[in-house]
Amino acid sequence: MTNLSKEQGVSLPTGFTLQHPVAPPARPDFAALREDRDPHWSQSQFQRGKSLAYVRCLQNCVYYNPRGGQPTKHTIDKWVRLASGEKFTAASLGFVADCWPYVVEAHRPSKAEAAAKKARGESVPFPPNAVFWYPTVVLNLEVKKALPKEGLEWLQLRVQAKQIKSGRMDLEVLILDEHGDLVAISSHVNLVLGSERNTAERGGGDSDAADKGPASRI
Repeated sequence: MTNLSKEQGVSLPTGFTLQHPVAPPARPDFAALREDRDPHWSQSQFQRGKSLAYVRCLQNCVYYNPRGGQPTKHTIDKWVRLASGEKFTAASLGFVADCWPYVVEAHRPSKAEAAAKKARGESVPFPPNAVFWYPTVVLNLEVKKALPKEGLEWLQLRVQAKQIKSGRMDLEVLILDEHGDLVAISSHVNLVLGSERNTAERGGGDSDAADKGPASRI
């Protein structure tokens, strides 16, 4: 069950692509993308500072966004590579599946947007300067395709949330290779908590959960 290259059985085409609900930008020129020169994708830039100092998944990977913006606030497309220059292997897929739980950040209002909504008597989902932590409660990972032994430099992510309610959200993460083949599907349950739940001083050592938050303004 763990050696995908030896699996046998019925295989049928399903016509799956990332066209639904919206198509991602064109596949990048990876040589240009590495130098942030691709016409369709650009490298993510993160604020540096104490508030993000322990978000190691943002330090260990380099992320690329559609230059025209994300398809919707609930659908996030990215290309990702390891900052170290190493390649993704089968052992990396759990990390990749869990490296981008930041869908809430697409809903972050600017100060001007928040002020305008308040002036119109509309509710603001959270303050513009709120800083969140997104711990993973449940993660399921189904690997669909074996990666080559030498690994892959690039992987594509599509992250979607179907409901964000009362500080809890679901995530579906699709991982694809450079050719658009589906590598893995992951489903999550994540919490949306104030960052003080993670940054408060503790009596003993570092927590592995600190890897994924806070990540405001991403």
